[in-house]
Amino acid sequence: MILARADLHTICHDAVQECRSAYPATTIVLKTAGDATGSWDADRIEQALINLITNAIQYGGTAPVRVESSASAAHNVEIKVHNGGAVIPVDVLPELFRAYRRGIRGEATGRQHGLGWACSS
Repeated sequence: MILARADLHTICHDAVQECRSAYPATTIVLKTAGDATGSWDADRIEQALINLITNAIQYGGTAPVRVESSASAAHNVEIKVHNGGAVIPVDVLPELFRAYRRGIRGEATGRQHGLGWACSS
């Protein structure tokens, strides 16, 4: 992990731009609020956010993808990614970030690709 002083909103902007380039037919909206300057591992945050946005595009139908980055207080920041797809069931949420698991079984709206995914058991 490499922490360096950076603006989380800028990291989010870079991730959104990368996804806009990769998926030009998809509308991706970025909304930021507050001062999100801090010590971040920018590369890892950007990588994770690109993965989340890509999933939102693949499983969200044709609705725009919304990314929100907000800093509401010192040491309190939040990044949200929204799409028009099905809501993830509450019982699946604990499994979302486990290695080699998928959150919801079903058909994707596009090709499935990414880093190291495998079918859930």
